[in-house]
Amino acid sequence: MKLGELKKFKKNLQGKLYFFVYFLCSKLSRPKTKFVMQMIQGIIKSQSCILRKVAKSLDEKITVKKTSERLRNHLSMDGLHQIISMRILKKSARRIDKDTIIVMDDSDLIKNEAEKMEGLSKVPDGSKNHKRGLGYKLINVAAVNSHGENEAEIIPLQSELYSNKIEMDSCKNILFNQINDILVSTKGQGIFTCDRYYDDRILFKELADNDADFIIRAKNNRNLIYQGNLIHFKTLIKSVRPTETIKAGKEIEIEAGAVRVEIPVDPHPRKNPQTVDAWLIVGRYTKKPKTTGGGEVISLEKGGYFYLYVSIRHLNNDKKAMILKSLKGYRLRWKIEEFHRQVKQDFGWEDMQLMDYTRLKNMNALLLAAVWFVYQLYRMRLTLYKVFPRIMSDRKRDIDKLVFIYYRITEVVNYIFNSWKLMFRKRYKGQYAEYLQMRLKF
Repeated sequence: MKLGELKKFKKNLQGKLYFFVYFLCSKLSRPKTKFVMQMIQGIIKSQSCILRKVAKSLDEKITVKKTSERLRNHLSMDGLHQIISMRILKKSARRIDKDTIIVMDDSDLIKNEAEKMEGLSKVPDGSKNHKRGLGYKLINVAAVNSHGENEAEIIPLQSELYSNKIEMDSCKNILFNQINDILVSTKGQGIFTCDRYYDDRILFKELADNDADFIIRAKNNRNLIYQGNLIHFKTLIKSVRPTETIKAGKEIEIEAGAVRVEIPVDPHPRKNPQTVDAWLIVGRYTKKPKTTGGGEVISLEKGGYFYLYVSIRHLNNDKKAMILKSLKGYRLRWKIEEFHRQVKQDFGWEDMQLMDYTRLKNMNALLLAAVWFVYQLYRMRLTLYKVFPRIMSDRKRDIDKLVFIYYRITEVVNYIFNSWKLMFRKRYKGQYAEYLQMRLKF
């Protein structure tokens, strides 16, 4: 690591942080802007969402208790999470095009030991086979851009902390609001990609009404309309023959076929139902590596079948291209699972301990802002490899698969933030002061 390169990178990173915070806080007062700056800095430095740890990392000349009280008071601002979320979405929309995968997925904050946190309710715990526990639901959306076979860029878009005891809207309505906001901000770009939990007729109707592209993993419990006839899903998939073989890496091979279907979206059976047109893709791993705990391949086995509903406007008339895009796109959906894991591990997402629901929502939005700032450094990864080779160096086993490098980027940013004293910046540095002076002619 060369000292000159390190200083240059630090200066560049400070500039990026200032411009990012000013963009987020364009409609906020100076004290609120300073608060947002300190929270983003504190979350990254402490790698925690516990307010006292954030306050301690700021290293102010007053007691940690006083710093915590000030931050807590600012966290009580109504509507702060909405302002930050919409500004992040506006900034992220510039990176989304028609081939970007927009992943919608729920997560959870489990608080089984908490008693006084406002709005606690029963939610499925994903880490315990979806057994219900006390906590909050997280409605998350992230965009994924593929850069070749071995690289994927993740762009956090939205994260909404939800309690069904407090919120007036249902969880589904909040999800629809997120979809509408994304479509407006991106001008209809992107492909919404979801797991089978989102195989829902109301969601299909919402996406179709907004002319949105989608890839949704299918359940096997609905009727479909195929060639004008109503037929059950299980019966239809038996007639779909594989027409394409796709290689995903050196050892993985998938065969798939597709047929055009209509999905009924009425709440009750009707003689002439309202429908949504889509491709039904039936796929199967013909070669799926079975590995040991150390990653060594011991055999190549056939995997089970999986099914996708797909509608991508610019590919709907090209069956082969549709199959290829949907399989690659759904494979990228799994990046959000790693995103959840990394944020919970490196930022203590599940450790929030605020009693007030408004403060919890604001803290979640500020965490989203901190994570967004870290993740946007993906585009500077070559510089990071050059300046911090020991932190960013890859393992040999990561060469032939999609490498999730955000653990390393987070470690680099945490190292830098803990080695500088970030001060509040004057935006113009007096360069316009001469225009404010009174000038008299004599």
